[in-house]
Amino acid sequence: MKGNISNNELRIPEFLENGNLPPGIHSVSWSEFKEKYGIRFKRKQQLAGLDKKESVK
Repeated sequence: MKGNISNNELRIPEFLENGNLPPGIHSVSWSEFKEKYGIRFKRKQQLAGLDKKESVK
């Protein structure tokens, strides 16, 4: 069903007051995920490792 999702729907929602994402499945692009969660050095390293692993496939 990914082909039926428009770019307008590919967004990570804001966190709730308790720090969690709202319930549900949130489809986002890989670049948006990296932009939102790849802030600290350790997380950037982890995401770079996933990028590298994906390119090996």
